[in-house]
Amino acid sequence: MTTSNDSNKKSQPIDQQAAEQERKDAPAFATLGDDAASQPEPDSCSASELGRKGENAACKFLERKGFTILERNWVCPAGEADIIASIDTEYGSELHFVEVKTRKSTAKGFPEEAVNAEKRRKYEVIAEIYMQQHYCEEARVTFDIISILVTQPDRAFLRMHCDVISNDCF
Repeated sequence: MTTSNDSNKKSQPIDQQAAEQERKDAPAFATLGDDAASQPEPDSCSASELGRKGENAACKFLERKGFTILERNWVCPAGEADIIASIDTEYGSELHFVEVKTRKSTAKGFPEEAVNAEKRRKYEVIAEIYMQQHYCEEARVTFDIISILVTQPDRAFLRMHCDVISNDCF
């Protein structure tokens, strides 16, 4: 005889998967600097400095979510990966290639809109080279975008778009 408690246990893995995906997709607020007083206003930042701050915030975000940062600004003949991170899940190891896009406003569109099909194809080649050179374990490979929109000098709206290179993306 199956009790309602037993049926809840059977459905739990599906619920956990849904909760995990929700957790990954949930937007967050991020701090762009360790010491806001010593950080220049975003409006006065150069593009490269704003990008660096965004990548720092993205790494902190990923680490809080349980990821291990393997590489930052990893360069190969195909281009550069902003962040390469790994995480162990109940389903096995995952290797994430993360493009970080940071903007001060949406005047030119949302940050994630700057990652076009060409950039996604380039990331596939970057991942192939990285795997050949560094990664020996079997792992699920994903291509993610962390979109950061600055809201205040030391705060930003951050959203992680997971597994964006697939048949149903963009």
